[in-house]
Amino acid sequence: MKIEKKINSTKGQVFVIDSNQFEVDRQLFKSKKEFQSQVIQLILSKLIGVHTLSHLENGAPYLKDSPYNISISHCDNLFAIYISKVKVGIDIETIKKDITKAKPFFINSLEQSTKWSFEELYLIWCAKEAIYKSLDGTIKDLAKEVTINQINEGRVYYKFDSKEDQLFYLKIDNWILAYT
Repeated sequence: MKIEKKINSTKGQVFVIDSNQFEVDRQLFKSKKEFQSQVIQLILSKLIGVHTLSHLENGAPYLKDSPYNISISHCDNLFAIYISKVKVGIDIETIKKDITKAKPFFINSLEQSTKWSFEELYLIWCAKEAIYKSLDGTIKDLAKEVTINQINEGRVYYKFDSKEDQLFYLKIDNWILAYT
């Protein structure tokens, strides 16, 4: 399996993999979700062996028979998987359309005072999704509850629940990856 990107973080390992390398015919699956599930199982078996992937009621993935925590994101043919011994979150997005119309759904009043670039808006979206996933989807309103304070040199500084923290990001070609 060819790994597009492997990142060792203080919490675990992040893998970005192109699903096109697997000889899995999308037409054999009833839905996109079934296809994605098959690809994720193939990736996981190569990375950490065969494990049972399941999902919480809110959709958050977990491995039933493993000590690892997992966070998964996919966009187009790219899959990002974060494997860790602690709770983590990851999101990957392809920069391809104007995201400014969606700003009211993820930018709060404090963040509106900053003039964010087009790419920074994508990064904010990714960062908030990664934070959401790291907390198993317990945030009710990402726009209101998470505030991005600063983006600087591979890090996103944010405030959630009166605590300040940071996460990491990487931009390569036309995609952005954010991980806690």
